[in-house]
Amino acid sequence: MNITKSKTMKIAVIALLKPSQVTYKITPLLRSDMVSLVVLFRKNKYEVSHEKLVQFVLPKFTKFKPLYWTLTPFYVAYQLRKLDIDLLITYRFMPHTIYTFVVSKLLRKPFIYSQIDMDVVTLFENSLGKKLILTILRRAIQINVPGLQSSRFWGKYLSQPINILHSTIDIDMFKPTDAEVKYDLMCVGVLTKLKRVSLIIDTIYLLHKMGVKVTLAVVGEGNQRSHLENQIETLGLSQHVYLLGHQIVTPTLLCSARVFTMASNSEGLPCALMEAMACERLCIVTDVGNIPDIIVPSQTGFLYQTIKPSLMASQIAELLDKYNDYGLVRKNARHMIVKNHSFESATKKWDKIFKEVKFEK
Repeated sequence: MNITKSKTMKIAVIALLKPSQVTYKITPLLRSDMVSLVVLFRKNKYEVSHEKLVQFVLPKFTKFKPLYWTLTPFYVAYQLRKLDIDLLITYRFMPHTIYTFVVSKLLRKPFIYSQIDMDVVTLFENSLGKKLILTILRRAIQINVPGLQSSRFWGKYLSQPINILHSTIDIDMFKPTDAEVKYDLMCVGVLTKLKRVSLIIDTIYLLHKMGVKVTLAVVGEGNQRSHLENQIETLGLSQHVYLLGHQIVTPTLLCSARVFTMASNSEGLPCALMEAMACERLCIVTDVGNIPDIIVPSQTGFLYQTIKPSLMASQIAELLDKYNDYGLVRKNARHMIVKNHSFESATKKWDKIFKEVKFEK
């Protein structure tokens, strides 16, 4: 039957989410008047309580991967059957959307697939992966994606409604502060080859050769840290590039740099970028994934014209030189996030989806 305002729903979320992602994904659901219960399954408890939120910590046996892969869907289905869940929502394809597909079959309940990053697209490019993904996603009643590029991609293969609905940002928390500016640039992310932080460091080196003395703060940890440390030392940038390690990203941290930058090879729509925009940081990032949905050149930020350190250095030098002229760009950046990626905007989008969804009671 159709869901109306007079009918509230019980929803289960099956996903692999970092703590910050849980906040950004779950909060809009909890704020919906159409939702009476949100059930969340995690390996570790999410340290937030809410009258609508019920959490299940997966049993200890799931620490053993063979048991985790084979028994988790049946444990989840067992718990959800007792709660008489109406709808399943899943994030990340491997393995959580596969689990959700199985649970949906066992309970005869519909599910919505929500894409977070581009990993599922990489898997899709494999012939075996493509068949598996299409088999499962065609069973979803609706598809949520981070942006226009993803919407166009899946629109070629799927006939269900595809909604642009990604992460939200706490705009009341992430806003400009009067924090002391310690760095010229900052990048935030896991230190992997995909993030290409080494390119940014090469760019800093070229800026110094151009006579533009800048500082860079790198927030995050990962398997590339030792490589980056060696690169910094080799280029003589120890007093100019700072690896801050893992940090809780706060407005004070983001506002300690004038410019936010990323050189990733692939992104869905990064939360760190949206947080920086909400804090009115001047952003310059790569033109990948769904980033162009929120970075409109010269209006809400800037895109690297090409991924070559020499040209990146020229763009950064110009931004820093004319920094005070870009006040409107910074304000527009925050407006973009407030309008399209706040808790309130996401809740409205979810309510629209719920009104369209049909489920069997």
